[in-house]
Amino acid sequence: MTWIRTLYWLLLRRLRSSWALLAITSFGIVAAVTLMSVGAIYSQVLAEGGLQHILATTDQRALNVQVLTQNRPLGPADYQRLRSQAEEISRSHLAHLMRGIERLGQTQGNLPVAFRNDGENPGRGAPMGRPFFLTNFQQHAAIVEGRWPDKAPIVHEHGLEMEIAIGPQVAVTIGLDVGSQIFLVPFSSDPAEVITLTIVGLMEPLDREDEYWMFSPSYFSVQKFGEEVLLPLYVPEEHFFAGLGTKYPSLVGDFGWFLFLDPGELTAATAGPAKDALEGLESDINKQVPRTLVFTGLKNQILAYERTLTLARIPLFLFISLVVVVILYFLALIMGLVARSQASEAGLLRSRGAGVVQLTGLLILGESIVVLLAVAAGPFLALALVRFALLGTINPEIGETGRITAEFSTSMFWMGAIGGLLSLVVLAFSGWTRARNGIVESLAARARPPTVPFVHRYYLDVLVLVALALVMWQIRGRGGFATQELGSNALDVDYTLLLVPILVFIGAAVVTLRVLPWLGSFFAWLSARIAPAWITFAMVRLARDPLPHGSLVVILLLATALGVFGAAFQASLSKSQVEQALYRVGGDVVLTGRGFTDQFQQRIGSINGVSSVVPLFNEEVSGMSRGSGSRTILVATDPGTLPNAVWFREDFAAVELEELLSPLRRASPVPSTTSADRGLGIEIPFGSEALGVWTKPVGLTRTTAVRELNLW
Repeated sequence: MTWIRTLYWLLLRRLRSSWALLAITSFGIVAAVTLMSVGAIYSQVLAEGGLQHILATTDQRALNVQVLTQNRPLGPADYQRLRSQAEEISRSHLAHLMRGIERLGQTQGNLPVAFRNDGENPGRGAPMGRPFFLTNFQQHAAIVEGRWPDKAPIVHEHGLEMEIAIGPQVAVTIGLDVGSQIFLVPFSSDPAEVITLTIVGLMEPLDREDEYWMFSPSYFSVQKFGEEVLLPLYVPEEHFFAGLGTKYPSLVGDFGWFLFLDPGELTAATAGPAKDALEGLESDINKQVPRTLVFTGLKNQILAYERTLTLARIPLFLFISLVVVVILYFLALIMGLVARSQASEAGLLRSRGAGVVQLTGLLILGESIVVLLAVAAGPFLALALVRFALLGTINPEIGETGRITAEFSTSMFWMGAIGGLLSLVVLAFSGWTRARNGIVESLAARARPPTVPFVHRYYLDVLVLVALALVMWQIRGRGGFATQELGSNALDVDYTLLLVPILVFIGAAVVTLRVLPWLGSFFAWLSARIAPAWITFAMVRLARDPLPHGSLVVILLLATALGVFGAAFQASLSKSQVEQALYRVGGDVVLTGRGFTDQFQQRIGSINGVSSVVPLFNEEVSGMSRGSGSRTILVATDPGTLPNAVWFREDFAAVELEELLSPLRRASPVPSTTSADRGLGIEIPFGSEALGVWTKPVGLTRTTAVRELNLW
């Protein structure tokens, strides 16, 4: 029990002699642990907020999954086997996200339509028919005339009879109505074999924007299929296979599955596995069913979210690491002062037979009690700090129903434990420094304090500066802290590069500690010759024992640098985000579409707060002078008013935007000197090869023939 009494004696001496130092040390340890936990919690909250923002601002239809298999036989047996494989693989990967599934089936667009059953092939240019089914179709569409197909198909020797429903536009295109019949010719070699289709209803969608249609409610209008015209013809699923599948099992078609996902089930922890599940779905289903396509925007959205989150976490980790390093240095400084005040006690124990390892262990054990208490309380303090102070800085803009909350997680305790471990390392080094000196060494150090610290004695400061130069060279070569994986667009944070700001702080500290003794000696020599005695005494004291004063100077230097960095950090980050958004958009508000008339522009300009409205045309066009195959981008705008609306930064060019646009401004009228050629003219620069003319379509209508337009 001797070591317990010794530990008790050490703690009692510590409490009696240095309440202030104990409080400051405990505060430093708790601050390090809490900040590490804050970094973990805030990073998690940032990830959740970013994911919710991405999902809330993306159309739900783009987040769903479409699985399309091509060129499959229409036979019911083959389809049932295909359906079993596709749905089993889909559920094995996305069962936790799926909230519904619909099936699509359609023939290839190679069945010509005949309007008379005369035993002849339809002429060239005849429209193509495509019978299709989509489960739950009748719950999302309405009959405007007639009824839904309900009569079972009739299979006979020379064909098939079925009922269909079509869209009103299709009916107008083919000039038929409810009760009319059309005929599909499945084999060009046998035109007598026909599929008789009776139109029993005209249908239209209940809501064209419903996610059920997967961006494409094209089942109600005529479609383009290469150079052919394609007519979609709806039949129920059971009629599709009882008729077409039974009579013509060798015909091929396309089958698809619409997987409706619930993005609300996604979290920051499950977003990565969901992306892997989508990749696994595409890989596994192609192994079982070749020529299968998987369409979804969810994977790209998750990739974009991960890239943005990685870039957002870099400054967070950077700032937290800088603060923790400053706190650890502050803790080392305080423990150095403690070591000086308790050097006699450690020397006394060494003189009575205590070894370096024993005494270091006792000192670490005494300090570890504070570390354990900090590790236990730090995560809870960090959670309260994030909830009540930092949570409001994250606004995913997902409406009133979406809330971002900070919850307990294992990462916050792990990061707190890492902060406590770093603090314990600093305390252990301080304990070893105190324990390695005996009573003689302690008295000698008090009589003549060392002027060269440990890092300078073994030139570790040179190693720090070399490491700083090496890592800065790597950052310049890579262009930042993030690295991109080969073969993908995923970004990863290279945490070794994040050591640069830390190395900068450490480098500034070691350089200051190396330069300060020289400055102290110089000012002591100078004050002895020109200054009064009280200044000389202070300068001599500083030159004789520069390490405590140098440590205080360094902590003030680091605290000032950290304060300046923290003050400029948020403003710089916000400005960077705003400028990135303006660069992508092009201006404060951008409206896209066609047919912005002068009246519409005037109405927009009359809105309170709108200072300028500038039209801009941007489209890919064909070049006439170089043949029909050449394509180029045509941009048209008003160069006089464009600088008032477009966003432009000074470092984009060496001149102002007005000067850049000056060649595009409308040429001034050239006054004629003679009456014969009096009028307006534009000087054509020497070497010009082409002349472009833009006209306003005033007075033109859709019925105006191209041959009626001439330019002389």
